[in-house]
Amino acid sequence: MKAHVKALVLSLSILFVSSFVHGARTEQKKVSGPKIDVLFVVDNSGTMGSSQQSFIANIPAFVDKMKNSDIDYHIRVATTDAYLALYNPNYANNIKLRDGAENNHSVVFVVTPNTPNLQNALAINLNQGISGSEDERAFYSFREVLKYPGNSSFRRTRGKNKS
Repeated sequence: MKAHVKALVLSLSILFVSSFVHGARTEQKKVSGPKIDVLFVVDNSGTMGSSQQSFIANIPAFVDKMKNSDIDYHIRVATTDAYLALYNPNYANNIKLRDGAENNHSVVFVVTPNTPNLQNALAINLNQGISGSEDERAFYSFREVLKYPGNSSFRRTRGKNKS
């Protein structure tokens, strides 16, 4: 059941973004469209390695759609064990936005249309490994990541860019 819920959440996230991208112009131009902030909460528990790799394998299609739109997107990543920071100071870093895991980091915490090697950066960020908590709390972690003051730059004001 958990796997079905996770797949549904992931599918809904992609559908949400894809609904804005569908029908967008295919020519490259300065980003001036609507702002969309996407937060992927990746399950980094021990059984999710193959699911993460499957998701990452589909990043090129996702990135192509985003690149060919006029959407001003910011994509960030957190994990399902972000909530642990609330209960144990040893997990304080869990609540922060992620740029990869273990020894593989993109050093890009916010993927935007102007991110160099965008596809690679996003793939690294989404690869969160399998050393997370077995007690996956995706929605709780999502909420706590958004509430954490250190991640306050995540949400931007809505509307079209003025620049």
